[in-house]
Amino acid sequence: MNWPGSEELQVQLSEVESSPPPIKATRVEEILAVVQKHTKQYYKHIVLHIETFLKKTNPVHYLSGVYIINAIVKNPNFGPVYQKRFSINLENTLSNCFKCPPEHKSKMITTVQLWLDKNMFGLPDVEEKLVKILKANDPSFVEKRARHSLGTSPIKQEIKQEFSSEAEAVSPMEDRHIASPKKETIKTEQFEGSEVASDIQEIFSLYDQTITSLEFGDKEEREDKLERETRRGEGREKERGVTEGQEKKEKGERREEKKAENFVDRYVTGGPESEKVIVERKRRRKRGNGGGGGGGGGG
Repeated sequence: MNWPGSEELQVQLSEVESSPPPIKATRVEEILAVVQKHTKQYYKHIVLHIETFLKKTNPVHYLSGVYIINAIVKNPNFGPVYQKRFSINLENTLSNCFKCPPEHKSKMITTVQLWLDKNMFGLPDVEEKLVKILKANDPSFVEKRARHSLGTSPIKQEIKQEFSSEAEAVSPMEDRHIASPKKETIKTEQFEGSEVASDIQEIFSLYDQTITSLEFGDKEEREDKLERETRRGEGREKERGVTEGQEKKEKGERREEKKAENFVDRYVTGGPESEKVIVERKRRRKRGNGGGGGGGGGG
């Protein structure tokens, strides 16, 4: 199982085994860095390496191994590649990992339940495998699943349809709270104190998101608009900077031209006569000072 990144990954997994569980976030990040570095050519080797680690390691580290898989398949950069690859042996891997210490079992169930709820692996046969694993290891799974199925019950679909049609009728310019009284009536009068009250909370959230979307537009559209406005602002700032720079440059050039003209007028155009004028001024000044001194002595 030698491949260019095998030693790097093995070092990280050895550190997992030498540390008390659960695995630290910094260790997960270091493992993800190794995975990302070698994903393009060796993703199959990485999956096999981690599966082999989970077969051979002490059961106390099974939960850490599942957390590593969870971090890899959820990663937005390379997760989809590993979702498909890990799904091949996922049932065997999880069956072995559920032999973990009893105190780790609830966290293991929570992780696998999240994969099922989020449809993490995106394949029907994998969903069936996850259901099978949870049924075998979570006594309350059937009850949870029955409650979860309320999401497709006729009453919930009716509420969802009513909210959707009402949201479509609301103008983007109208107040988003226009339908709030009806929502509160449904919540307090019809379903208060029942299990359905908590289960339809998701519908209320979807309803609010729908109204928000109508009022303010799609998130991507808002981001595109903001980006366009930012670019326009940067363009205007750039033009303003160029204009100010040109003005300063022209002002400096005019100043230098004026100095040159003064120099020419004073020392070049007049020639020796200009020098005579300067000498004459000095002589007059000196004479004036001397006359003032003599007048003072006569007094």
